[in-house]
Amino acid sequence: MSLAAWLRQSATLRSLALLGAWLLVWEIGYLVEYTAPVSVWFPVAGLTFASLVVLGPSAAPALLVGCVVITFTTRGDHNLPLTDLETLRAGLLFGVAHLTPYGIGAAVLRALARRAARDITRIVVTFLVIAALGSLMTASLVLPSLVLSDMMPAHEVSQTWLPFWVGDMAGIMALAPLFIGLLVLLFPGRLFDPSELPVGAYARPSVRFAYVYGLVIALLVGTMLLAMVTRLPNSAFAIFFLVIPHMWTACTESPLTNTLAVAFASFLIAFLVHTFRRTIRTVVCPGGCRAVSGQIRRSEPGD
Repeated sequence: MSLAAWLRQSATLRSLALLGAWLLVWEIGYLVEYTAPVSVWFPVAGLTFASLVVLGPSAAPALLVGCVVITFTTRGDHNLPLTDLETLRAGLLFGVAHLTPYGIGAAVLRALARRAARDITRIVVTFLVIAALGSLMTASLVLPSLVLSDMMPAHEVSQTWLPFWVGDMAGIMALAPLFIGLLVLLFPGRLFDPSELPVGAYARPSVRFAYVYGLVIALLVGTMLLAMVTRLPNSAFAIFFLVIPHMWTACTESPLTNTLAVAFASFLIAFLVHTFRRTIRTVVCPGGCRAVSGQIRRSEPGD
């Protein structure tokens, strides 16, 4: 029996599968944790947003349970002096603060997709705006909730709000399109299906893609090595040269190919930052800024 057929059997199985995937993706975010519960590359934000876009409010219970579970895990990892009841309260507060902005943004994106299904440009621009504003709103709600629940000192908010915002925004921009595709493939009862949009999402990569993406990887690794060897924070800005080959693939490859390419590049940046342990905030931020370049491909219905 395939995974998709297995998930169709009951809503409970789907909720458990989503919860397990959410917790697994959360653990990946620990690669570049900036401080306790703040990561400058936060892939679980992408999965949260994608789940709320595709599944709607039915995804909220599993995601809320995940927020509570991870709060208990964080308490143990960082030896926070909280009782079980205080931790449960903190987890629920965190869950509401994390889910509310993305739930609103997901509803807006679905409504626009239904009304302007032929206007890909408007949908892509709306997605970018929602990713930026939704993650900013999330940071504005989650950080005070962490302070109120004694999981973060108040004086650390000024130092963590920017990496928190950028981390959530990078996670949504780079990975939400990939997670949306996976959820649509595996989960029934979806409220949003990108295959209904006028894009050639399943076209195969061109012959030149391997060479262009090889250049992306070479530039990425070279930038990390330059930052590690020179120990100059400004050297990390060389990563902006990644925009050039990604602009090429955005104009020559399908949205599916670009989504996978951007997601892998995002993960590789986070992995190398963790490996080299250098200039985390400077290196990772640009990855989120150009993360959805591939989604602009075929922006005109007649393209």
